[in-house]
Amino acid sequence: VVAEIWPTARVVLFGSQAAGLALPGSDLDLVVLGVMPHLATPAEGFGAPARNTAANLLETLARRLRAAGLIRRHTLVRAKVPIVKTFLLSVDSAGRPMGRGSAQMAADISIGAANGAAAVALVQRAVAWLPPLRPLCLVVKALLKEAGLNEVFTGGVSSYVLINMVIAHLQCEGYDVRHVLQ
Repeated sequence: VVAEIWPTARVVLFGSQAAGLALPGSDLDLVVLGVMPHLATPAEGFGAPARNTAANLLETLARRLRAAGLIRRHTLVRAKVPIVKTFLLSVDSAGRPMGRGSAQMAADISIGAANGAAAVALVQRAVAWLPPLRPLCLVVKALLKEAGLNEVFTGGVSSYVLINMVIAHLQCEGYDVRHVLQ
């Protein structure tokens, strides 16, 4: 669907699923790149005009996904980096929707936020270099989810913030984190 709307665009998986830190039932974090100027740094958000453009582009994508039968409903979250929250429906081997009873997976779709995809390499390096990082993150993520504190747009803690907090804790415990940050 993305290629039909924007032939030069590409879709990239990022976040916990891409980094190997997803809990069972975690959503997919997808970003569409190559449609509008992208964010360059992790802390950067879109200014008001770009935020509106991103929101409009995401709304277009969501309508097309619905028309293709790949989603049933969606919510557009107008945040610093707008996202579409939805459930992707299962498709067959030819890419056709499988119908009403098919499995679905929660997905957050953003546009132009290349910084999230760029962070995956850092997180993967940290997981490889710091053995306690993965189990600590998964336990804390499960506790945050149980308490309803795992959604950033409702005031919770993002996985990326959590990973940085755990890395800082491990550094305080004497782990050498210099290789992670290179």
